[in-house]
Amino acid sequence: MSDLDFQLNFLEIKIPKSKTDLYRRGNSVIIAKTRNELCPVFWLRKYIALAGIIEKSDEFLFTAINLMKTSGEYKATNKSKPISFTRCREMLLSALKDIGLDSSLYALHSLRSGGVSAAANNKVPDRLLKFMGVGLQTKLRTAISRIALNKSFWYL
Repeated sequence: MSDLDFQLNFLEIKIPKSKTDLYRRGNSVIIAKTRNELCPVFWLRKYIALAGIIEKSDEFLFTAINLMKTSGEYKATNKSKPISFTRCREMLLSALKDIGLDSSLYALHSLRSGGVSAAANNKVPDRLLKFMGVGLQTKLRTAISRIALNKSFWYL
């Protein structure tokens, strides 16, 4: 939680380092308030409040979540530990089924791949994708582009 900085018109997420950060410099992600019913900043604040997470603490944002049988509510139970990969995967697949999608077509890496694809399709420069640690996708895109040029096609 200490890496989140809520401002008047946006949220800044500080990423000190990651395994995909090629230059190990860390970075920040800015998420603007949209002020509509789908505003990501609004919904994140609501999640934080419902989970009982203290802002600017060392608690994890996504922690173990358990169903309390007595109340029928979900509660964040151990905020000093991150949510497990397995539990995160279970929740994603369950949510996909709930909205009628074939969950066998998705995995957690689909979210990252989809984000990279959306960024590339919206003309985010390759150098920014590489800076964010998406070197493999950049190399793949370059290779496909070369093949496409040789065949007089443009795939990406």
